[in-house]
Amino acid sequence: MAKQNTGWAIVGTIPVLGFILVLLAHKKDSYVQFYAKQGLVLGLTGLVLHILLFFIAPLVSIGTLVLWVISIVNASRGVMKPTPITGNIAKRLRL
Repeated sequence: MAKQNTGWAIVGTIPVLGFILVLLAHKKDSYVQFYAKQGLVLGLTGLVLHILLFFIAPLVSIGTLVLWVISIVNASRGVMKPTPITGNIAKRLRL
């Protein structure tokens, strides 16, 4: 087994930056490239998920607040009206 360049492979796992450094310094080393490509994919996937969650999380919070207010209004009026979305799910629970 040939001695692998483990130090540069570790550097290659650093998302995006590691890929760029490896591309500049060890373009022909397939072992180092293997980990650099994985680091690049990991970094880009994480970035995309962070961007999506940045926009989706506030929408979920607002939606939850709206549904909660609807529940409060229905409860204060003395009517048994299911809350949109969650009301039908709650009906199926056997608690």
